[in-house]
Amino acid sequence: MRSWRISGFPVLVAIAFALAPVASASASEFEVEENPAVVSGEEVEGNHVLTLESEKPLSCEEVIFSGELGSPIETLEVTPQYENCTFAGNSATVDVNECAYEFHAGSESAEEVFEGTMDLVCPEGESISITGSTCKITLGHQSLTGKVEFTNELEAEPKATMTAEMSLSNVEYTKVEDGAFCPLNGIGPKEDGSYNGQELLKASKEEQDKGMAVGKVKGMLCEEKVKTGCKKAFKNGDEVKATQSSPIALTPKTGKSIICQAATVTAAIKDNTVMPEPLEKFIATFDQCKWNVTTDCAKVEMLNKNSEALVRNWGFLVGGGNITVPFTLFIECDKAVVKCEYESAAKNDMVFVLPGGDPSLLRAAELLVNKPLASKDDANCAANIVWTGDYSVEKPKPVYVAG
Repeated sequence: MRSWRISGFPVLVAIAFALAPVASASASEFEVEENPAVVSGEEVEGNHVLTLESEKPLSCEEVIFSGELGSPIETLEVTPQYENCTFAGNSATVDVNECAYEFHAGSESAEEVFEGTMDLVCPEGESISITGSTCKITLGHQSLTGKVEFTNELEAEPKATMTAEMSLSNVEYTKVEDGAFCPLNGIGPKEDGSYNGQELLKASKEEQDKGMAVGKVKGMLCEEKVKTGCKKAFKNGDEVKATQSSPIALTPKTGKSIICQAATVTAAIKDNTVMPEPLEKFIATFDQCKWNVTTDCAKVEMLNKNSEALVRNWGFLVGGGNITVPFTLFIECDKAVVKCEYESAAKNDMVFVLPGGDPSLLRAAELLVNKPLASKDDANCAANIVWTGDYSVEKPKPVYVAG
């Protein structure tokens, strides 16, 4: 089965959907400037400390978090690594054994500050193991009591970062070994642990720094750039139009290509002041298309897969957003040769970055669409399609993303 690489026309879908509001204005999510991105963390403001039996601390000088973040999401999973630890005045080791922390974004408590929670998640039969002095303690899968305060550092250089301050109580643990010099009071389960620490989180992609933040889901498309809110939103019925006149290629890894010379998208904003509301209409058409240079294509078209607000638009930091697009793609080039239909699954919805401005550059990350939904001639329908490209929004302009 062939694979096609598409460059050029994914922007047209994304421009239109960039103008669709989000499903919720109250949720908070972790997001990155360009996804997927690698997330890394390092301790700040002192050691991470796990206190047992109300007075006996495990203290670690070096704590490294690592994870990955794709589309904006309410839960961020990171794997911790603990080094240079002491317990009861002696050197200690911490083995995480494939356990991880799940951060939940929570809700905004102050400007650029969000109060969330944290869980410890472990594979079945595994736990975090702490060995120090003649003691051994384990911590297993659990929902943790307390809070994690996430603070956006939007002015950080070279890109925005975020701090996570953990203040957790009632941590459950099990004393497995209590040797002659262990200060613990016997073995068995306890629920009196507390965990405190602060971690600086940052993102990167292909070794390039990328902005990272937690924020309320945002969906306003505005004519004016402001720090918060939207003073001048686009109105009901405002037209969306974008064109791409340079050649647009659908190139399989092996075999023949489809080349289109022009493309147009038209849409209208149904209501950009009350969320959620979908676009009133959306269609992207591609003109003067040929398959294998000589065969005319009667139809190359993309449509919103579902008009009932399945599109989500996240405001990223100030004046930008990530856009997720569910879609249906039709390709018909001489009915006897090529007739393919694709429909995105949730995990394969297209994701784009819209910084906003005048002009506004829209970047399509590399995205994969799997096997065709239906086809008349499977041999000429690509099994996979990859979308990439950088483009400019033509109308409306200027355009900014706000909450």
